[in-house]
Amino acid sequence: MYIYSFELILKHESMEYNWAEIFKNKGTRELYNIYLGKSALGSEQIEYARIELERRNFDFVNLDKQRKKWELENLIEEEKSYRSIFFRTYRSWEYLIMGIAGILITFFAVISFLRFYLFDNSIGDLTSAFFALIMGPAFLIIGFLNYNKSRKREIFREKRLRELIDKL
Repeated sequence: MYIYSFELILKHESMEYNWAEIFKNKGTRELYNIYLGKSALGSEQIEYARIELERRNFDFVNLDKQRKKWELENLIEEEKSYRSIFFRTYRSWEYLIMGIAGILITFFAVISFLRFYLFDNSIGDLTSAFFALIMGPAFLIIGFLNYNKSRKREIFREKRLRELIDKL
């Protein structure tokens, strides 16, 4: 629970923002979203967003080309996310490796159980085999499901990028 002093509240209410200057530094897409009312800003700020968009010669009538440009930018950013060190997106082949690793882990866990029950009961502790029997199928399912989803997305993105580049 925060306790605010009366002075802090008065100081905050009297604070004025130079919205025209703030909106000069914003991107066209962000300004358009503000103009559409997709933000918590009021009607005065929406008007400033409209003025800034008009100053940039934004075409309010023919939005199709602008939307395609924004979609192209999104697809390019998505492609760049594969190269990012932090918070990167995994490629489909990386999920495929995960699924194959799940198959191998499960296989070795089953072999350990069979060896223990059929041949040699003195192997010792089977805790790691139980753990592998849980983790192996989990890797397998997660890997192959994400591979399928990621591969479809990669195919769609490549196809859509070609279409948008040809249109623009």
